[in-house]
Amino acid sequence: MANEKSRKRLFVAYLCATVVVVALACLHGSHLVRTTYKEQTSRDLEVRARLCSREILELVETDQVDAVDALCKKLGKAIHTRITVILPTGKVIGDTEEDPRKMENHTHRQEIQQALTSAGGVGRSTRYSKTVEETMMYVALALPRGESPDLVVRTSVPITAVTKRLVVIDQTIIAAGLVAVVLIVAVSPWLCFCIGRARQAAGPLCCPDQAPDAVPTGQDDSAAQ
Repeated sequence: MANEKSRKRLFVAYLCATVVVVALACLHGSHLVRTTYKEQTSRDLEVRARLCSREILELVETDQVDAVDALCKKLGKAIHTRITVILPTGKVIGDTEEDPRKMENHTHRQEIQQALTSAGGVGRSTRYSKTVEETMMYVALALPRGESPDLVVRTSVPITAVTKRLVVIDQTIIAAGLVAVVLIVAVSPWLCFCIGRARQAAGPLCCPDQAPDAVPTGQDDSAAQ
């Protein structure tokens, strides 16, 4: 009876410890994946900006500014990314989603300022867009033009697209954690039984100097004679 209670206590303690460890692992894994995915999305936006910049820069340098907006709309639809081109004055000359003539000056946008002032020529931010009325992740790239002021190409995606992907990742991590807990719960009784048997077998070996409770009658008679 005592051994049975001991095995039950061991099972409960083992199960609680397992659930805590799996929960902490899931939380840490989720945080790590979220951070990595957002960083990867930001780097991907930078790559898209660099790929688009050559064609855009050629149009601007050949005074085909009016063609920039059409190119932004064409490329943006092809790569599922909002592309915005901003002059050094802050004037927008091309945008995938909107008529640039209706857009306000972008001089003071955080990512634009970072791109124009940082050594690497790259600016990043995540904020609400009044134009598309949702939170966006932005990456702005300053394009040097010799003696002329830098031109800025900005790429962006809705943060909702990133969030949806992260929700799927979180669900996968949670599902994996639950499977791990179920498997451990299934194995725990057998493991606790084995540990209990091992303790029983090791009991007499742990106390070799303990005197026996009784001496056989035959030995007493021999000693008396």
